[in-house]
Parts: sequence; C-alpha cells; structure tokens
Amino acid sequence: MARPKKKIDEELLANLSQIHCSIEEMANILNVSRDTLERRYAAFIEQNRSKGKSTLRRRMWGLVQKDNLGAMIWLSKQHLGMSEKTEQKIEADLNTTAAILTPDEIVAMLEKIRKRSDVG
Repeated sequence: MARPKKKIDEELLANLSQIHCSIEEMANILNVSRDTLERRYAAFIEQNRSKGKSTLRRRMWGLVQKDNLGAMIWLSKQHLGMSEKTEQKIEADLNTTAAILTPDEIVAMLEKIRKRSDVG
C-alpha cells in the first residue's frame, strides 16, 4: 500500500512561488520534500512564478509612470539595451608599435597611463 499523499496548502505555495522562494525554501515551509514539490507541483509553481514576475513588472512600470528615475534607468537598460559606458582614451605615438618597444618602455608607458587614470 502506498503512503498517503501529504496535504499541501496550495494558497501558501502560490504565494511563495509568486515571491520566487526557492524550491528548498518552499519545501521547508510546507514541511514536504523538494521531490514532492517538483513531482506534483512543478507546473503550478512555474505558473505562479510567472504571475509574480508580471506583478513586479506592472509595479516597475507604475514607478516609471510616476517619474521614478531609478526605475526608468533600470528598465531602459533591461528593455532598450542602454548602458553606462566609460571610455578611456589612450594616446600613443602612431609611429611606435608594441612590437618594437622594449619591456622597460612598455612598463614606462603603462605607468604613464596609470598615473593619468589616477588623476582623473
């Protein structure tokens, strides 16, 4: 005879899934094994994690609509591919190539560049 199935509070499982608790966390809170959750509730957990994502996304967009600058920047990076790029300009003599520099000259150039970046 098989062991009776343990009763799981599905409302609590849905809430835990929506806030993206790990399987281990949910199993501990519900006092069941990880295997039980993965075997019996994988689709249910995934569905509720998607609900949690959409809630979070809706709230982030709400912040943007209220002119929250941090939310605007974050969503711009995520959805528009924007980023904060820093560029370093390295000045070099075009007539000099790395192939003809001695190790001491390379070290001297690197020190010079490092000193410039420390100042700025």
